[in-house]
Amino acid sequence: MKHHEYEMILAEERAIAHVQAMAIRLLEEKKIRKAQLARDLNVSEARISQIFRGDPSNLTIKTAAQLFYAMGEELVITCRKIDEMNARAEKRNRELASLTEANSEAFKWIKSTPLEPANSFESKYLPREAAA
Repeated sequence: MKHHEYEMILAEERAIAHVQAMAIRLLEEKKIRKAQLARDLNVSEARISQIFRGDPSNLTIKTAAQLFYAMGEELVITCRKIDEMNARAEKRNRELASLTEANSEAFKWIKSTPLEPANSFESKYLPREAAA
């Protein structure tokens, strides 16, 4: 077996193990019995046991999504690169929000100051305080 094929099989096994571990944690946290889960999914208890064993056959994304839905959760699939990209985008959004908030505070006086000419020689667009 080539190294690339071996790495691909390992990646698949890690993903399956991760889904299984999350499902087991949810079952325990929510105190859901496997028999109840089987009824909710309209499958046999043997199929549920198969999903949670070390080598689940045909554990597809569709099956995993149904499994989590039956436990009242949504399965979210991501990868490290997407997580990094999302974290950078979130950081940029926080920085922009902070700048927007700072600019809003800095120019708050504009909204609260009536614009009237102080005298005939000054601009009619200056705030009273600036003209005085």
